[in-house]
Amino acid sequence: KIISIRELAVSMEVNLNTIQRAYDFLQQREIITNKRGIGYFVEDDAMERILAFRREQFMENELPVFLRNIYLLKIDLEEIKTRFEQFVKDNFKNN
Repeated sequence: KIISIRELAVSMEVNLNTIQRAYDFLQQREIITNKRGIGYFVEDDAMERILAFRREQFMENELPVFLRNIYLLKIDLEEIKTRFEQFVKDNFKNN
């Protein structure tokens, strides 16, 4: 179970409608569900749905800008690969 709309609005000091819109968005994405009279709950596959949404947003919005810059700056894909691998090694040691 997650915190109620009213409680979250008070704790974050934002308008109740702002939280309601956020919860509606999460419900539309099937990340949370509202069990009437009981409250909101996180769906079992919420993390997969969140990752899928973020991937979609990245592919549509961020990746085209990144690829355009690679092309315009004439950066070799091998250099990108090498730097990416080093980045993962330096920042995500558990992987």
